[in-house]
Amino acid sequence: MAVEALTLGPLDRIDDPRRQPVQPLRLMSGHIPASLFGPGAPLGDIDSFVGALIDQWLFP
Repeated sequence: MAVEALTLGPLDRIDDPRRQPVQPLRLMSGHIPASLFGPGAPLGDIDSFVGALIDQWLFP
């Protein structure tokens, strides 16, 4: 592991392309039920074939 992997970058967590091993992928496709990530996240059901960015609900 390089030391750069441990340094804090200029990006917010939602925009950082690096992922932790326990984090899900950034894109989730298929049927995403309402409130999957907590109350009101997302507000309604989403059907996405190309994938929806889920970081907005994981890191509010």
